[in-house]
Amino acid sequence: MGLAYHKTLNFAGSPTVWDMINDPSFIRIIRGAVGSGKSTGMCAEIMRLAMCQEPAADGWRYCKAGVVRNTYGELMTTTLATWRSIYPEEVFGPVRHGAPITHHIRIPGDNGNPGIDLLVEFMALDRVKDVKKLLSWEGSVIWFNELREVAKQIFDAATARVGRYPSKAQRGVNCTRAAILGDTNPPDEDHWLYALERDGPQGYEFFDQPPAVLELHEVDWAYDPREVIEAAGTQFIVTPDAENLDNLPEGYYARMLPGKDLEWIAVYAQGRYGFVADGKPVVPEYRDDLMARDDLPVLEDRPLLMGIDIGGGTLAPAAIVGQLHERGIWLIHHEVCALDMGLERFSTQVVQDVATRFPNRDIERAWADPAGNQRDPLFEQTIIDHMRHSAGIPTFAAPTNDIRSRITAWRTPMGRLIDGQPGVLLNRQHCRTLRAGLSGRWRYRRVQVSGTERFSEKPEKNDYSHPCDAGGYLLLGGGEFRSMKGRDKKLHRPTTHRAKTEFRVF
Repeated sequence: MGLAYHKTLNFAGSPTVWDMINDPSFIRIIRGAVGSGKSTGMCAEIMRLAMCQEPAADGWRYCKAGVVRNTYGELMTTTLATWRSIYPEEVFGPVRHGAPITHHIRIPGDNGNPGIDLLVEFMALDRVKDVKKLLSWEGSVIWFNELREVAKQIFDAATARVGRYPSKAQRGVNCTRAAILGDTNPPDEDHWLYALERDGPQGYEFFDQPPAVLELHEVDWAYDPREVIEAAGTQFIVTPDAENLDNLPEGYYARMLPGKDLEWIAVYAQGRYGFVADGKPVVPEYRDDLMARDDLPVLEDRPLLMGIDIGGGTLAPAAIVGQLHERGIWLIHHEVCALDMGLERFSTQVVQDVATRFPNRDIERAWADPAGNQRDPLFEQTIIDHMRHSAGIPTFAAPTNDIRSRITAWRTPMGRLIDGQPGVLLNRQHCRTLRAGLSGRWRYRRVQVSGTERFSEKPEKNDYSHPCDAGGYLLLGGGEFRSMKGRDKKLHRPTTHRAKTEFRVF
């Protein structure tokens, strides 16, 4: 090549990144911890694809890449900074700041080798409406940096916009190899990426990097005690399989972990699916690793109870089904979450879900938002009456719809330890939205003010708040409200008699 620049990117310490670069799949997505070399690999792969392009008659290999980040600020401070560190402007020419930001790299050929003409356009596409920005774009490859922050509609639109540059009509050759690239820290389990990786559609390849750190109880190799990292009330150690360590500062993870909670460490240092709250969690006591269970039993000798968040004009109603074990542990079995659904369709959905999930069982009692006592203008009866008479679920107004009481109804039993178990246990598979809400998506939004960090006084209303509110009504009606008021002294009194159903949650 006619460029006096020699920078070697050695991926010997990042074998997963190397596997991604050498894979022929149309769509390649790599997931891993912070600092694992994902972004560097993507920058290298864009240039490699440009070098693989069939040259045009004029002796140039033409390639056009789109680089996408969810916000302009992140694009400038992280994505573009990484790109410049590998392709410095003093060598590859200036980055032009416009709409979009572009970096046009031209490397002349020599000794019979074709030159490379690579046009890179940097775009911030953080909202679904930004799909319009892609509808007229034509390129060879798109790289989504931090893919978990990108809407599925934008990702889907991109698959139709690559492979269109160069074109035979303009350059005499077509795109040799189109590609969609994505790197990301792990999202939570209800993210579209999780479902996509689980389904494994044709043409997709997913690459999961090994965790950078593990808890000591997971370690099966000899280690130096001086390397142990104290964080989140436990101990970690950097794994021998951690990628890109040679390019990280010494003690990178030892400095990163202290002060972080387990969910943050699981996502950013272990590369595991999980949720890290943006804001202040409404229920900080919730621990998904302790309270979510795969084998949560449905007790035959305890009634099925329900909490319902419906009324007040919401079109996102929710219902939560659970039981109260006689020792005082709440078993949360199932959620029904709806979007853009009115009363009739929702009540039908609840009845169908209960019949499928709990055959030959009935809901003994349900509690709903007291706002459900207002008359529905379409059915000319109260919402609670409709649930009681049309759906056949004995539904009553919850003792209160005070938000502080609903929050306390969740937090109080979570602070109890009964027979070695937390006071609330959730079914991992059937309560996904509720788990995400309790993990932090039910939150106090951060207030944008200077100085001390501040949050809103009331929880944000979103898709995750509705099942959390429904669960609050379940717990309030099922006994937590009486416990708060001191009128149910027996509800959580220690007992020595054995339950009729043996309680084995592990």
